[in-house]
Amino acid sequence: MFKVMIVDDSEIILKTVEKLLQQELNFPVSLYTFLNAVEAKERFIFIQPDLVITDIYMPEFNGFQLIDYIKELSKTPILALSSGIFDCGNGRGGERGSAESALEQAKDKGADYTLSKSDMTKGLIPLVNKIYRQSLVVS
Repeated sequence: MFKVMIVDDSEIILKTVEKLLQQELNFPVSLYTFLNAVEAKERFIFIQPDLVITDIYMPEFNGFQLIDYIKELSKTPILALSSGIFDCGNGRGGERGSAESALEQAKDKGADYTLSKSDMTKGLIPLVNKIYRQSLVVS
């Protein structure tokens, strides 16, 4: 069973990713969803996922911090997602940044794969299939 941890503070995105993976993948998968990265961090060691899909901009503990934490402990592949919308800490929230810039930073932090949320519906499944096939070669 291929275990996937999905972390996003948006319940809509979390459910969308979950639904895409459940309906479109042609191999057995167990999905573990988290609305915050703190809880995902605490459960990571117990779940030992084969793949982590994480948002970048989240409150309290962000995707960059989660990537750092995971890469210190394991070689688990990480797929970073970003919409380019984030809270700059000025209380206004919803500031628009560059998804590409956020994803480049995620790569620099150690994310193995990146995907803009705007490309998620067409790009997620082929990418997860690729990661799954690569895991079979490594195993």
